[in-house]
Amino acid sequence: MTDTYTAISFAERMARVYSAAWAPAVKQVLLAPEVVGTRTSLESVLAQFPDLVPSGLLPLAIVDDASLAVVATRDLPDLASQGEVLRLFTTAVSDEFQLSLLDVDPILYVSSLAEELAARTVGINRILDEIGPAYLESHISHQKRPRDYVVRPIRIACQNVILGMAAIAQDASFDGLTVPAWQTCEVPHVVTHEGNRALAALMLCDAFQNGGTMEIRFDRKVLLRVPKKNGKGTGTTTYHGHPEGKVPASLRRYGRTVGVWLGAEIPGAITPSEARALFEAITPMPPSLRSRMGTVTATYGLTPERVCFALL
Repeated sequence: MTDTYTAISFAERMARVYSAAWAPAVKQVLLAPEVVGTRTSLESVLAQFPDLVPSGLLPLAIVDDASLAVVATRDLPDLASQGEVLRLFTTAVSDEFQLSLLDVDPILYVSSLAEELAARTVGINRILDEIGPAYLESHISHQKRPRDYVVRPIRIACQNVILGMAAIAQDASFDGLTVPAWQTCEVPHVVTHEGNRALAALMLCDAFQNGGTMEIRFDRKVLLRVPKKNGKGTGTTTYHGHPEGKVPASLRRYGRTVGVWLGAEIPGAITPSEARALFEAITPMPPSLRSRMGTVTATYGLTPERVCFALL
């Protein structure tokens, strides 16, 4: 793990989680000892699930109505290393989906929740109340195809439940994609991080087909053209990047689970090298096909991102 937390013992990491001055929104989901004052105490959860600690799992946070984030208190063979954060479903699910990786460290996980929750209301309102209606009026209502520089919304849903929303546009100033909005969530009936994976796949495909460098920025000024209510002309709304001001916490959290540390070089950007690594990591393919892709790219010069784009 490329982070200073590698030098800190597990006990100290958990002590830091419990002693930090988290915002009220974080204390709504954090599971900590009663003295910390979270909405749900660690003791009450352990009373409900007494087998967790003997199994090497410590409850950390509420994920949704049917799952908890738990931390591996020791190395668990074929499952997790000490300190990794897993998603424990409290309802019956297939074994392959139980205890999937949520993050690589408890401090990083809770910190990412703090960043995400602090900007969530602004981000959701930006998509639902501003970008979505503007795009509906300017393009969908006229059955008009958008140019690549137009700010356009994306939504990912499963069984009428929205998993992720974003807004993207190609930016000629750096020949890459700019993303002024990005929001995802975990829901009980969908596998872990699927909202992030699916939304990232669409974003990366868009970045590739636009022919740019595949750099993706979350810190650039974006102008949204908003049709005036009288139908005469347009106004503009200016966004100074994503509400979090850098690569969104949920996307960085997902990147860590697939071994790609996003925003590591530039906090407000996914660099071309990071984008390509993420593209390969999230594209489903059996080992034999992945091996063939490596042979083809090395022998014939076909870029890995072209293969990933075709498969996705």
